[in-house]
Order: sequence, then structure tokens, then C-alpha cells
Amino acid sequence: VATVVLLIGSFIAAFIFREAERHRRENEATVLMSKLGDIGIEDVPQVVDEMATYREWVDPLLQNVMADNSQSERKQVRAAIALLPVTDKYVSWLAERLVSEQLPPHEFHVIRDALLPHSQDLVDVLRRKLSEKSLLPRQRLRVACALAAYDDSPELWNMIAGEVAGTILREPATDAAVWIEALLPVATHIDPDLQLQFDIVET
Repeated sequence: VATVVLLIGSFIAAFIFREAERHRRENEATVLMSKLGDIGIEDVPQVVDEMATYREWVDPLLQNVMADNSQSERKQVRAAIALLPVTDKYVSWLAERLVSEQLPPHEFHVIRDALLPHSQDLVDVLRRKLSEKSLLPRQRLRVACALAAYDDSPELWNMIAGEVAGTILREPATDAAVWIEALLPVATHIDPDLQLQFDIVET
């Protein structure tokens, strides 16, 4: 009888521990979701790393944000970034936001870097986007800045370096600084054209 009582006690204790741990993780997932919505975009990758051990609980919450059209794009962008480690479902959606003129320039680097593991899939998509004749110069600049991290082929940059440099000079100074930083991976292709554009402006 004592053995049976001990076994039952152990079972109950284990059950209570599992339930307590489940509630703790559910609460932590809720805290992480709140944190994701409150922080600046530059801190999102750190929170995504913190989510790694809570995926069972946090992923359904992130999916709910993406499925709810009433959610702001700000929240959905963060949710989509947070889901990238577990699904490629939102890669194309994020890529569209990346090159949209509606995206604040200071958010560009975080999204572009988050998409790096999917760069092979995005190169062709972005190159096709760049070939669209209806694309405005400012949006072409964003596409080029995205490609700078994914495709440094001379064949591409020899074609677009001059155009990219000229567009940067027409951007507000704070935005231009973002785009110049984004182009650092292809700086050897851009620098001569950028200097030429500076010389044209000065004369």
C-alpha cells in the first residue's frame, strides 16, 4: 500500500510540475509577444532568439497576428520576422515590405538581414522586380540595396551602379546614410559612380 501511495504521490507531483512549467512557458510566450510589439525594430532579432525555447507556445500567437488583417503592418512585420526561423511562409511577404516605399528606412537593415538565409530564393525575385519599367527610382534604389546583401555579381552592378549613385544623392541626408550603409557589400562597384555624381553636383 505504501508503494502505491508513493507512486500516486510521485505521479501527482510530476503532473503538478508539468502543469506549472506549461503555465510558466505560456506566460513567458505572452511576455515575449508583448516585448516584440514594444521594442524598436533593431532589438527584434534579440527577442526572436529569446523565443527559441518557447516555440510551442509563441508560434501560434505569432501566426494569429499574421492571420488577423486588423493588425497593424508594424506588428505583422515583427511577427513575420519572428516566424522566419520556423517557416518560409512569409518570406515573399517580407520581401515585398522590404522594397516598399512605405517601409521606414531605419527598418530596412533588420528585415534584409533577417531574410539572408533565404537570399538564393530572393535574388531572382528582386532582379525581376528591378527590370520592371514602371518601378520608380526610389523603389529601384530599395531593390538595389536589398540585392547588395544577396548578389554582388559585377554583371549586375556594372549596369545599375550609376543609377543607384544618382538616386542616393536625391535622397534626404538621413535616408541616404541608410542606403549607403546598405550598399557597403558592393562598395567597390558603387564608389566610383558615387564620386562621379558628387563631382557633377559640385560643378
